[in-house]
Amino acid sequence: MSNYRLDEQKEKALVSWVKSASSGLETIWTFQDAWGTNKGVRPNTPFFALSISSGPRIVGGADIGNSGLDTWEYRRRKEFTLSVGVYARNGHLALLQRVVDSLDHASVLESFRSVGLFYLSHGTMQEISSFLETSTELRAMVDIFFAYKDSTIDTTKEIHSVELQFDYDVKKGGITIENQ
Repeated sequence: MSNYRLDEQKEKALVSWVKSASSGLETIWTFQDAWGTNKGVRPNTPFFALSISSGPRIVGGADIGNSGLDTWEYRRRKEFTLSVGVYARNGHLALLQRVVDSLDHASVLESFRSVGLFYLSHGTMQEISSFLETSTELRAMVDIFFAYKDSTIDTTKEIHSVELQFDYDVKKGGITIENQ
């Protein structure tokens, strides 16, 4: 599990999407420490927990543009995997299916685009209760793949011109360079 964080706008958009698609169920990021290792408060079930499980990774080369005399902008596409987990006493797969089904809704895709996120695809929903040996709480998860554009600026402090001043002395047959 990655400790990577998206910018606040993207994080809020993803929480809002899951919360809306699940009819208002509490949705948290795992970095909010739902499991109490830093004295966080775990929500009552049912709830959703989000985490960046891999990435971001740069896909392809950078598109390089000159945005000033000494300034270069490197624009890249980055991809990451969002893991969406649901915790419930019953109906956990149906809850997760509602979230997955919403990924083809135009309003959801537009809300992603408005914050610079682009939905790519998703994996298979997985029932994970038996792996975790939880008899009182059912769990399921799905990985969802997103992309976004990112850019960095580099200021190079290049030498743009050199001016040499010199005098040619025909009698001596040489060039005298004067420092200025």
